[in-house]
Amino acid sequence: MKMRKQLFEKGLALTILLGIALSAQAGWVETKKDGTQTLIAGGKIKHMPEVPGEPWSVIDISKQTFSMFNPDRNTCSVTAIEEFCEFFKAFSSDDQEGERPPAIEVKKMGPDAKIAGLETVRYQVLVDGRAYEDIWLAKDKTIINEIGDRSALQKIIQCMGESGVEKHPEYVGTITSGWLLKVYSHENEEVTEEVKNLEKKDIPNAEFDLPSGCRRVGLLESMGGE
Repeated sequence: MKMRKQLFEKGLALTILLGIALSAQAGWVETKKDGTQTLIAGGKIKHMPEVPGEPWSVIDISKQTFSMFNPDRNTCSVTAIEEFCEFFKAFSSDDQEGERPPAIEVKKMGPDAKIAGLETVRYQVLVDGRAYEDIWLAKDKTIINEIGDRSALQKIIQCMGESGVEKHPEYVGTITSGWLLKVYSHENEEVTEEVKNLEKKDIPNAEFDLPSGCRRVGLLESMGGE
């Protein structure tokens, strides 16, 4: 009887510990200099706004979905990546149709200074032979492994790209080969994006879930459209 009680207690303790372990997972929390945050864990990427109450989104790499929650309207949506891309195609400008696509070249410039405590590799993006952007990537495998299959991420970056450069396979392939920490625009002569802090942290699984009480709508309405 005593042995049975001990086994029961050990089993109960193990069940509780497993429950705690499964309710959270090791991941990364990125904070940019503009105050926005990104959570990365288990093939999910959550983008959080600088201002509380603004919409936030989650890319689920394994499920190939894009989810969005709009706190102001309490609306939410879950969209397949393919459908998400078709949505953006419908609203994209046709100004570049018929024009000669730019010649894109990405040069690896080599190791550079640490950013947010991580070793970086700098690349320079050339458009028609002229410097367009310098980008700094962290190649830390623990971060890259959290992303998982990057094909869905590449799709979503391409379909949201605002220019031919941002849609180009070589450019997209480069920026998804690591974790983007800094961008310098030669056209604007300024840093347009930079990570201030990147820390490893246990992230609750529920952090990536849509609120249970949100009203399910289409993607357009969840983004604030009618």
